[in-house]
Formats: sequence, C-alpha cells, structure tokens
Amino acid sequence: MPIQAQTFRRHRNRIAAYLSEWIRPFLQGYAYWKAPQKPSRPDSWRRIVLLGANHIGDVLWLTPSIPTLARGFPKAEILMVTSPPAAEILAHNPYLTRVISSREPSPRLISASALRALDADAVVCYDTSAAWRFLLTALHAGIPNRAGYIHKGFSGWVTHPIALRFPQPHPAYFRDLVSQLTGIAGPDSLYPCIYPEADDQRQADEWFAQCKSDAHRLYIACFPFGRQAGANLPSQFFSQVLHQLHRHIRCHVILAGAPSDQRPLESLAAQIEAPCTVLAGTLNLRALSLILKRCAFVLTADSGPRHIANAVKAPVAFVPHRLAREVETGVYVPTELALTRPTEPDPLSPESAALLAHQILQWIPAHLTPEDAGRIHLGAS
Repeated sequence: MPIQAQTFRRHRNRIAAYLSEWIRPFLQGYAYWKAPQKPSRPDSWRRIVLLGANHIGDVLWLTPSIPTLARGFPKAEILMVTSPPAAEILAHNPYLTRVISSREPSPRLISASALRALDADAVVCYDTSAAWRFLLTALHAGIPNRAGYIHKGFSGWVTHPIALRFPQPHPAYFRDLVSQLTGIAGPDSLYPCIYPEADDQRQADEWFAQCKSDAHRLYIACFPFGRQAGANLPSQFFSQVLHQLHRHIRCHVILAGAPSDQRPLESLAAQIEAPCTVLAGTLNLRALSLILKRCAFVLTADSGPRHIANAVKAPVAFVPHRLAREVETGVYVPTELALTRPTEPDPLSPESAALLAHQILQWIPAHLTPEDAGRIHLGAS
C-alpha cells in the first residue's frame, strides 16, 4: 500500500487515504466509466495540462523544472492552469505553450467541462496535499492519462503514479515528478524563473524615477502582509524591525503589498523613521520582480513576494509560516534567511525585533557588494 502516514497532519485525512486504497477496485471501475480510453505512454502525449496550484509561491516552485519537462516532451504542448495573480507571474514563460487564468473557485481551479475543452490527452496533478480533487476533475473531463502522487491514497484514479520522497523542499518534489515522467535529471538549482519583458523594465524604471531617494541609501523592500493563515505577524512588528535596521543601515524602505494593503501600508510608513515609499499593487508582478532586483534585501512574511525575490536572486529574510513544515517550506536557495519567528502571543516585544534585526545584520553583508556592505553600521542619518 503506497500510503505515507508521516505526510498527514490530520488523522481523518489519513483514514480517508487508507479507505481509498481498500476500495481501490471500485475507484478503478469509476475511473474506467468516466474515462474509458486506454492510457498511453508518456512519449505519445501531445497536450499536457499542469493542474494543482493557485498561489504565487506554489506556482513559482514549479518553474525551475518546467524547462526539463519541456525537454522531456519536445513534441507536446504544455498548458498551465492557475488563477490570478499567479497566472500573471507565468506570462512570457517560453517553456509553456499557454497559461490559462481560471477564475473557478478554489480549490478546484477549473471545471471538468473547461478542462475537457482543452482537448488534452494528459493531466499532471502535481499537488502534494490533496491531488484527489484534481484527479477527480480530470476523470470527469475524460482525460485518459492522469499523472499524480499516490502517497495520500486514491491510486485507483492515477494512471501514471509518482513516488514522493518525503520530506524535501516543495520545489524538489516537482523536480522529482518531472524526472520520473521524463527520465531526465532535474536542475541542480531551485531558483524560480520569471521572464520580464521590455515593458516590465520600463515600468520598473519609471517607478524608480519617481521614487526620490538619496543615492547613498540602500533600498530595502518589506512585505509585511501575507495571504495565508499563519503567515502574518502584526504590522507593528515589522515597523520595529525596520526601526532597528535603520539605526545601522542608510536605507530607503519600500513598503509593498496588494492594492488592498494601501491604507495599512501608509499607516505603517508613518511609524518608520527611515525614508519610505509605499508600493501597493500599482505594478504587474514581473515589473515588481525588477524592483526587488535592485534592493539590497527583502524582508517579508512567508508569502508570494519571497519567491518573486528569489527569482531575481535578491537576498530574502523571511519570517517562517507558523503552521508549515520547516523542511518543505524553509530555505531552498542560498540567498535566503529564515528568521527566528517570535514566540506567540507576544511578538511585539522590543527584544523580538532586536533579535531579528541582529540576524539580518549578521547575514546580509555576505550578500552585498563591498560598496553596499560598507553602508552597514553607518548609523541613521
């Protein structure tokens, strides 16, 4: 039985997985009824749909291995289904034939009828936590080839099973999946990939031209708000950390977030002594990546901007997700620093802010040019 009990967080989900394997013949019968066409060899696939993620970080985790997937299926079209704004970050990816921005309610992403209309002969369900949802959609769409993980059961719906090596960073899971499908070793580097175009560069240049800053200051980008439960700390905590950093670094702070964060960011900016500019969703995500590329480092909750910054190899100091497994969602590229998450329920203590600032100040000089590193410990001006 392929179940990996250690991958479950909830007892009821583990029971459901074991049950799915006990009734595997019935699930196989249901699969044959909904998708009676015989599965085919992967080297015969001509249109492949990637299905499983709708968050920016989850999508960017795939991008290091998508070129390997394209190399393994040189005659196939590769389609990616996700939702805004994750779809935006995949635009212009030369290894994807098409990015489908679906507004279907999460977690389904796409309806069976819409998936059927894509006329795909294979779906790759790469979700490691609840792939059964996407497998079921693929079944109802009549897709004959369904690649997916079987460590959480429902193997009766999978025609091309993928083994999971647990635990690893999430980008490594997809690298293994691609290697198992193609027989090609995946990339050594797990840096995400974004493909900005000239217009994205123009947007970034125009924004910097309007951002009046002393040329002797380092840009620090800060994203204090995440989009998932367990990712956030009170915004005042970030203002305290930035205050501590301002005492040692000549910096200009870019407080960034989504359009809905405009007012909270402006309120936070008023609490920061360093020169500060608010950037709340006025640029597309590819242009945002070029903003982060010019920053000395990025301070963020464990959210999408962390991975956007990784894509341009900007040093990132992030506060780990409160509910996540450290190995899976922790550091996966050399330019990251996982900060010590303040102990709940009192993350606002000055001691917590000072500790994180100290971690950053000890870590960041190694990732700066000698000229920029010389601006550390100069004191506020």
